[in-house]
Amino acid sequence: MPVEACGANPFPSLTHVDAERAPAPPPEVERRAALLHERDSQMGIDLEVLSVSATAGARSTGVEAVVERFGMSFDGGRAEISGELFAVGAEVGTRNADGSQGVGLGAGVVFAGVEATLKLGDDSSVTIGASSGMGFHVSLGLRDADQDGKPALCGRVVELFTIAGCIELPF
Repeated sequence: MPVEACGANPFPSLTHVDAERAPAPPPEVERRAALLHERDSQMGIDLEVLSVSATAGARSTGVEAVVERFGMSFDGGRAEISGELFAVGAEVGTRNADGSQGVGLGAGVVFAGVEATLKLGDDSSVTIGASSGMGFHVSLGLRDADQDGKPALCGRVVELFTIAGCIELPF
């Protein structure tokens, strides 16, 4: 179960705010360490071995330790596969792993897990996956990844199976 995020705006704005007038995000501290972390952007491969991380701030609090995490992207980033072996973590906050602002909560131990994500346009996606372990993760939020002023509603539920997605709203 990825423990990559949760954050802190319990009342996300549906109104587009340009970057110059946007309020500064609250302070947050994030620290990561890994024995090996390699990324090849041209090949679309990411590998992390023996990593630990901690995040603390108004938008998120979390910790994780992972023996191995890998990721691959295809078709210019339109499709992604990621997995992890022997991971433990916990998180709570309003900044979610999918980049949305809302609410997220989770804790778990994963022996092995894999997820596949397919991007459907600029701000919509669907993710499915499976893992062996125990724990849970649930998040719900809004984001505007393509910055067109239309928010996408994102949700994620992880237990033994991962079901997640973001759907850009028409307004």
